[in-house]
This record gives sequence, structure tokens and C-alpha cells, in this order.
Amino acid sequence: MKKKNCRIAFVSNSRSVAHTLSTLAPSMGLEVEIHFAAMEPAIDSARALFDSNVDVVLGCGSTGALLARRLTQPIINVRNSPLDYLRALMKASENYSVVGMPFFETVPEGLGVLAEVLKLRVIPIIFHDSPSLVASISSCADTGIRCIVGSYIAVEIAMAQGCAGVEVPYSEQEVQRALNEAAALAVSRSKSNLQQSIMLKVADMVPEKGLVAMGEDGEILLWNTHASTMLERARYENSKPDKLAALGMRDTLLHGHGRDVKITGRNNETLRSSTLPIAVDGKVCGALAVLQHLPDKAAKGGARQQGFHSRYILEDLVGNTAAIRKLRERASLYAQTDASLLVHGETGTGKELLAHAVHDAGARRYAPFVALNCAALTESLLESELFGYEEGAFTGARRGGKDGIFVLAQGGTVFLDEIADISPAVQVRLLRVLEAREVMRVGGNRIIPIDVRVISSSWKQLAAEVQAGRFRADLYYRLSVLTLELPPLRRRPEDIPLITATILQRRNMQSKQISPAAFQAMLDYSWPGNIRELDALLQRYCLLSSGDAADDELLLSILDDLKAISCGLHTEPLCSRENEQRATQKEPEAALTLEGNLKQQLDHCERDIIRRALEKNRHNRALTAESLGISVNTLWRKMKSIE
Repeated sequence: MKKKNCRIAFVSNSRSVAHTLSTLAPSMGLEVEIHFAAMEPAIDSARALFDSNVDVVLGCGSTGALLARRLTQPIINVRNSPLDYLRALMKASENYSVVGMPFFETVPEGLGVLAEVLKLRVIPIIFHDSPSLVASISSCADTGIRCIVGSYIAVEIAMAQGCAGVEVPYSEQEVQRALNEAAALAVSRSKSNLQQSIMLKVADMVPEKGLVAMGEDGEILLWNTHASTMLERARYENSKPDKLAALGMRDTLLHGHGRDVKITGRNNETLRSSTLPIAVDGKVCGALAVLQHLPDKAAKGGARQQGFHSRYILEDLVGNTAAIRKLRERASLYAQTDASLLVHGETGTGKELLAHAVHDAGARRYAPFVALNCAALTESLLESELFGYEEGAFTGARRGGKDGIFVLAQGGTVFLDEIADISPAVQVRLLRVLEAREVMRVGGNRIIPIDVRVISSSWKQLAAEVQAGRFRADLYYRLSVLTLELPPLRRRPEDIPLITATILQRRNMQSKQISPAAFQAMLDYSWPGNIRELDALLQRYCLLSSGDAADDELLLSILDDLKAISCGLHTEPLCSRENEQRATQKEPEAALTLEGNLKQQLDHCERDIIRRALEKNRHNRALTAESLGISVNTLWRKMKSIE
């Protein structure tokens, strides 16, 4: 029975081996293509055969040895056995006492023993290609050697030089061995090609993901259609590991762990390359890169509504200080679990960015990431956004009802920003959801199981809120299984130049110059609004400055404006790093020794009370208004008079 999808070819000039193969192959269910060519011309013939999808090429003698040396594809060589050499030498010894024997690059073992047994002097002739073979046989003829024992082509060259020639035969057993080896290799390659084709089809079915698989030697083993579309394939294909650093594969091969990097794809699109090690028996023997498009930040709102994608990776948490490096390491570790995570940090430090990055670095990265600002909604709206609602649950309810974010994020991550501001009633319902891992819509009677990871954040210290009775202790413990603290910018001023460069690059304003003196002024400022405030300064600087040259006067003027606004919104200790160092010292109460009439003095006292209330409530206007017993609008109007 013929073995399907298995192609074997024979390339040499040995008629005897070709005849033996033609006899043996049919009995094994094989068909061998015969092509007569010797030495260098055989190389071109073999290459053409491999290009036409031949699995294995058989050769023999010096031609087979040359093919194995020059080609990387599978070559099986029919070798001469010691018995074959003995037969040829015995025939030559009948008429000659000295013979020459050409060998391709190496002399086989045992030749001296055969010569001694036959009382025959054998002169080995080493050659590397056709010209050296012709030259060596000609030299032998000049030295008086009248018989050449060797391959078919060696005998032909000898006879052309006027010498006798004895061809070394190939035993049927050796031809059978080579054919069996070639058949096994051809079947294996055919199966391997089929498996690779299946894997490629499967890889092409992965929606909107590019896949690149690489072996430990740097050879790319798999490249799906999406990857070809995303990248300039020729730039990466067949590259060594050191040239694949852009995809993150080099680090994966060297260190055996995955990583995420941002790369630029075709048409300057921003891509994320997520690499994973491929291990066999505990040893890393390759790497897989998963490529996907990162949503354009200019269209991030639409992306969130349609697909709830995460938009940031851990590398977006910019900084080289020890605190930030440790934070990235810990966040990477926490990303590998499903435990609830609480992120704490002042306003503007990047709490949401960190939540995005933790989700992106974990196993849920391809599932939805759904974020909700708890402080921006009333209690009723917050409940409907969290848990969803049924049709007719309240006036204005959407027809058909609506899924809450826990259902929308099924299999992924829910990010609850400003979690400290939720009401006691919502706290109770949220605790029930986290404990039971199930949710019920507002106005509904059906339990919906959920599988989500919860990441929450707050600029308030939740432990202090628990002590003050404003936050449930049991919910706090549910939310804070793991915690991360984002340091304020004033505690890592060394990162300001790097963050500045990143912000300018993001705004395509990297050519804008900032002088060392201006940078020093920025380093001396306390940045109560943190990175968000720095971003605002740079955005204003880019809009107002003309050209790329440094404009110290403009930048320092903008910085002074920020300081004035911050000192109106924040207490004096936050207005400079020098004052911050004295913030722990308690200031005495201001004496009421003011000039002016009673109304003026009362207005001054009112402004001082509002400042102190804002400080106490960490500049949360809703809490400040509540503590003072006034509306948020009234507070806003009075704050305008303060400015």
C-alpha cells in the first residue's frame, strides 16, 4: 500500500543504486523519484526538489556526502560497508599492487587492516569538491598509480586520465537501510508539516491576535496571518534572538518568564507583544509572542464602550526610583492572582492606570476590564450601574433592563474607583456580591453567578474610614486582601524628568525643550495634584510656547499660576517641599487681631474655616459641604471668593 503524502527522491549518478531503489521501493509502498546528477550539479537538483515539496533526498557516495554538507534539508546517504570496500580491493589486487582510493573529506576506519590482509598498498586521496577530485586523481596518475578504486564518478575521471578503475559496489542491505531511514523521516516530516498546517489554521482562527512562535535557536517556527498583517514580517523572520528583543522574546528565552512590551507595527500602529516561555521537560526551548492592537487613546472612550479593554501596561507606570520599581514588581506578582486588590494613592498619582496594568498583566487580560467611578453617581444610579436593573424597575428604566458592570465584566476585572464614597446601603449589597459571587438586578428575582476580579481604589485611607464608622470593616477586609500604595510625585522628584519626557512624547511634542533651571523649579515644587497637575502644566506650556526652544519665562509663569491655585485649594504646608517637611509640626491657632469692620473680619474667618475643612476632608467638596452644613454650590461659590 502506497504511503500517501510521502515524497522521496534519489539524486546521484550511480545506476546500480538507482536500480536497487526502483526494485525495493514498491514492496515498501513507496515511490522514489530518480534524478541522475553528480557533485555540484546535484546540489541544484536537490534544492529544486525540496522547493517542490520533496520530503527527503537520498544520495550515495561522495555526491551524497556533498549534499549533506551543503544543504540544511534532510539528506540520507547510502554508505559503503566494509564488505563493499573489501570486494572492490580484492578485485583490484588481482592486477595491481598499488591503488588510489578517493574519499570525501575523511578516511573510513579499518582501511589499513583491509590493505594489510590483501597485501595491497592503498593510497588515500582526500577531496572536497569536483575540482579537487579531478586534481587528486591526475596527481596519482602522474606518480605512477595505475588503478583508482572508488565511486562511479571517480572511476570515470580515472579512466579519462588513462588509469584503470574499480567501482566500489553498494550492498542491497545498505540501500535497504537508507531507504527505511528515508521513509521513516519522510513520514515524520509529513506528519510534522500536517501538524504545523493545523496549528497555523488554529492560530489564524484566534480573533485579532497575532501569534509568533520561535525556537531556542532563534528560528521562527510559526507566524500566523494576523501577525503578518500587524508587522513587517521580513524584519523579524529568521532573525536571531538578539534581533527579536523588540518582541520581548529575547528576555523570555534567557530568563524563562513572560513579559509585555509595546512595539510599533505596520503603519505606525501601537501593538502590545505578550510573550510566554515554551518549555519541554522543564527546559525553556522556545517562546510565543501574542500580538494585539492597543486602543488609540484618542478613541479610548469608544473602545471602552465597545470592548471594555484595558489601555495600559506596567511599563506605562513611568519611573526609575526604588519605590516605583518595587511597585511594578509587586503589581506584576499580584497580577498573577485573582485576589481582591485595593490601590491607595493621592489624586493624580495614577490609580486607574495601575488597575488597568494589573488586569493586563494577569490571566484575565483578554477578558473585559470595566471601570466605574463610585463618587460620581448618586446611590440609586450607583446601584443600577453596579448590579444592573430589570425593565420597569424604576421610572425611566431602559426597555429590556440593563446589565450591571459585574455581568459586563464576566471573566474579567471590575475596577471600583473612589470606593470610600459609596453609601452604607450600597456597601451591604456589594459585600453580599463579593461573598456569594452572585448578583441580582435591581427589581429582579433571578440570581446571576459572576466570575470577576475586583480592584478598588481610594485616595482616603480606608482603615481610617473604618475606624470613623463610615466604612464597613467586613467589606474593607474583602476588598483589601492585597494592597498597593502609589507614592505621590513629591516623594519621587527624581522621576519628574522621565515623566515629563513621556508626557511630551505622548502629545507628539518631544522636541519641546525645557532648561535645567526650569526643571529645578519643577523639582522644588510639591505637586499636590501629582502627575495630573504636571500633565496640565506641560499641556499649557506646549499650547502657549512658540517653537521648540526652551521658554523659561513662560514655564515659570505657568508654574507660579499653579502654585497660587494650589495654595488656594490646599493648605500652606503643601505649597512647597520645604513647608511639607514642617507639616508634621502643629501650627498655633491664628489670633483674631485683624483690621477692618466686623463683616471683613467675619469673611476672613469664614475663608479660614473653609480652608481647614477642605484640608480635613482631603479636598473632597461633597464631604466638605456636608461637614459645614452647606450645599456643594454654596461651597463652590465661597471657594471662588477665596481664589
